[in-house]
Amino acid sequence: MIPLATTGEELGLLGSEGFVAAAAWPVDKIVANINIDQTGMLWPIADVVADGAERSSLAAPVARAAAELGVAVSPDPVPEQAFCIRSDQAPFARAGIPSMIFRPGFLDRTGSTSHNRALFEKWRSTAYHGPLDKLEQIPPIDFESGITMARLAFLTALEVANADARPRWNPGGVFAR
Repeated sequence: MIPLATTGEELGLLGSEGFVAAAAWPVDKIVANINIDQTGMLWPIADVVADGAERSSLAAPVARAAAELGVAVSPDPVPEQAFCIRSDQAPFARAGIPSMIFRPGFLDRTGSTSHNRALFEKWRSTAYHGPLDKLEQIPPIDFESGITMARLAFLTALEVANADARPRWNPGGVFAR
């Protein structure tokens, strides 16, 4: 596993596009990209979204890691936002590397999604990438959720790293080659 921190996402995925175009590591040797840019931490995590994983064999390690941590894996609750193709995993996916991004789902411990969806929508409309995008403008950070997301990413990456076979895009999918 090699961690990579990119910059310039909001300016057009500059860091990830630049890395894929002139990688310090041969792109054909990169087996997967697991983006943890959107870990949230605005509410207690009961489910996660693994955008892109469902399009590849990454879905299985994600499901096992989530089950181990007692969180559900949910479909994207806001597909109209197109996070899967607008974030730093997209250049890797276009280069043929199975890629995904973890995000918190909206499910709460009561089984409802309305409260967390409302928090998300308020944050996106009033603070995200704006002058109010400061810690004091959002709900208190839920550090336990951050720990859960870090564990989820670690367990998924560990399984991918220890697997006998590389992850593969699902046949017939948009990124399959």
